[in-house]
Amino acid sequence: MMKKTIKNTFCLVFFCFQLSFYTGIAQNTIPVFSNVKAVVDDKKREVRVFYDVTDKEDAFVNVNIELSDNGNLLTAKKLKGDVGTNVSIGTRKKIVWKYHKTTVPNTIKVTLKADDGKIFEVADLVKMVDTMRLKKSVAYLTSLKRNHNAENKEELGKARTYIKNMFTDNGVGFSIQDSVISNRDLTMNLAEAYRDQRDLNDSIVYKLENIIGSIPGQKQNTNVLILGAHYDAVIGSPGADDNASGLAGLLEVARILSKSSFKKQIQFACFDLEEAGFLGSKLYIYDDRNKMNNTVEAFINYDMIGYYSDKDNTQYIPEGFDYLFPEAAAKVAANNYKGDFVIVTSNNNSGDVSDTFSTEAGKYVKQLNTVQLKIPDNGMTSGLLAAGDHSMFWANNVPAIHLGDGAPTRNRNYHGPDDKAKTLNYEFMGNIVKATIAALAKLAIIQNTAEYTIEVPPRVTANFK
Repeated sequence: MMKKTIKNTFCLVFFCFQLSFYTGIAQNTIPVFSNVKAVVDDKKREVRVFYDVTDKEDAFVNVNIELSDNGNLLTAKKLKGDVGTNVSIGTRKKIVWKYHKTTVPNTIKVTLKADDGKIFEVADLVKMVDTMRLKKSVAYLTSLKRNHNAENKEELGKARTYIKNMFTDNGVGFSIQDSVISNRDLTMNLAEAYRDQRDLNDSIVYKLENIIGSIPGQKQNTNVLILGAHYDAVIGSPGADDNASGLAGLLEVARILSKSSFKKQIQFACFDLEEAGFLGSKLYIYDDRNKMNNTVEAFINYDMIGYYSDKDNTQYIPEGFDYLFPEAAAKVAANNYKGDFVIVTSNNNSGDVSDTFSTEAGKYVKQLNTVQLKIPDNGMTSGLLAAGDHSMFWANNVPAIHLGDGAPTRNRNYHGPDDKAKTLNYEFMGNIVKATIAALAKLAIIQNTAEYTIEVPPRVTANFK
């Protein structure tokens, strides 16, 4: 009895240690600047900077400042105030730079920087991926009918609420992008096989709703990286692989990256009505209300990331692929046509994004096999390879890649009633999520240091004291 008690106590302590270790990784955040103001005072030949700084874990941070005039870096030697190492967090902080009388500032740009002295590793974020969360999300989403039939409005609403709650619970802000579509227009956008299953009653309208989560970038007006996944499913299918797997993966990436800071903005685009002709991504691209259209640096599409097989001859190579993609076909053949890899599809405008994903996967997730399919043109005539929301970005010359398991070339349950949660491999999904986290950390430029930049008009007499 005593041995059993000691063993149980040891297990509990070990579990708590692991929990605190991983929680510490997830919760460590960089400092945050707010209420930043700056003035140039010609009478006293001073630039004075005022700021507040907070940090969730630390009472002291290191603060530095950079000053530039029309792009030329200024030497700020005579600094005094709340600058340097071990600056206490708090409000009404002040830095004063006394410039030389021969210096005549024009437009001063002030950049504040702060760090908490902690070493950041991408590998720590990768370790936070929780396959049980993936499994739980897929199980819930497949319990809902996620296609746009009149009788499914409540269940589709539950899926939308689930997405919003997941964003809210992890501190990810989100916006809604919506529109309406008539029953007839929706039906005519569906694949022909599904049209006869619908009533063409024009009095019925459906709400199209994209849910866009966002982690703001440190740099204002910066480019945007997007991870996208559609949340609707075809009629008659639970939609586990297509596409509860992609949505679950997106939500896990958002959860983990939400505690970090990046130079560039990251969006998490949960698209509606992909199965009706990519209507959600079309709305994102073409809606005048979306001010980010021209700033999208790269789009990564999660569409079917859950089906895996390490058995021989489970990956079918379509006719002609060996001619179009000889290296990829040879790699699959050398592995006895096992379906144990993620397919990374890019066009002639997105090869760099594909390479970044594959390189970061090789660095941080060595157990994940990747096969790259690089289409030599814009990809719009590539048939199945363009069948997804990424094609809308290709059509608008935005770099975009598709991550997937090959759909019907591997998963025989594709668009069928047996596309169920139990058929998926959650370790495989988790590895794709890990590689995506590493790739986004690279593309969005993850930060160890908080930055805040402000431009100051020339020769303003200060009213601050």
